[in-house]
Amino acid sequence: MIRSVRDDSLSPRIVSKRPLLYSAGSDPNEDRPAHVRAGSGLALCENRLFVVQDDANFVARVSLDSFHVDALPLPRGEGGRRLFGESDGSKAFKHDFESCVTVARDGHIDLVAFGSGSTDVRCTVLVLRNILGDAAHVELFDAGAFYRSLRDDRAFSGAELNIEGATLHGDRLRLFQRGNGAARDGESAVNATCESSWRELVHYLEHGGTAPAHANVVRYDLGSIGTVPLTFTDATLLPDGRTLFLAAAEDSPDTFHDGLVVGTALGILSTDGSCRHALITHADGSPFVEKPEGIAVDREGHAHLVIDRDDPELPSELCSLTYQDAP
Repeated sequence: MIRSVRDDSLSPRIVSKRPLLYSAGSDPNEDRPAHVRAGSGLALCENRLFVVQDDANFVARVSLDSFHVDALPLPRGEGGRRLFGESDGSKAFKHDFESCVTVARDGHIDLVAFGSGSTDVRCTVLVLRNILGDAAHVELFDAGAFYRSLRDDRAFSGAELNIEGATLHGDRLRLFQRGNGAARDGESAVNATCESSWRELVHYLEHGGTAPAHANVVRYDLGSIGTVPLTFTDATLLPDGRTLFLAAAEDSPDTFHDGLVVGTALGILSTDGSCRHALITHADGSPFVEKPEGIAVDREGHAHLVIDRDDPELPSELCSLTYQDAP
């Protein structure tokens, strides 16, 4: 178990927020609202941010130059829907994409998003090919066997599997388990990471066969805010090999239901295995109590966050964040 050290010198602060509204507006024929509903993962490629959503079958593509926001549609799901929620009883059918990475392949860039694995329906991997082109090609893969191996390893999954972050460095895919599940079968919820071979995962997705093994399971104690533990919500690699992560203290009963967020944190996992974090605040120093679920860092070192507001009628927001980093 690695215990994160509180390090207020990181001083993470939200300095701007902007709602994510599709530039083309809504389209009922496409089952598309006017806004990004539940931004849950973030990736950056050539000055464009890509936002995956946990309750909508769209990927948002955001130009950081013009703030033009495109909606890249994914295949329709149960009942022909692209939107899923509690009000119509369709929440159980969503893919629940919670994390994503970009990867160069065959001369273009692909986006790969991972379902949370918190239910059997949520064991899908999305590959969006050629994301910088005019017509990205979508593929959805059933990765049930891979997720089952993660769920069965209680050292990694604890009480409930809930993948909320992913990073890719060479052939090393690192997955981040969020420890917000309900205790069951004598197991408590855990924050953890594990690693798999990216090459083996791609072969499994495209050709079937045996799911890749995972290794190097590490558990983390990220501290708490009051009685509510901080739990991973996303992560991204820094150029020097360290990992920047987000965590939220959300008073939720399990991985399926949302809860009240009482605070958030930004942290750094160093290459030597150590971990430190600080609570995120607004520019005026007041606590930041919205739920950031995606993080990406641009070439200038600016951090971008996407907020899931847990309300389908409200747009997710893109935030800029500053922090002080002394390796």
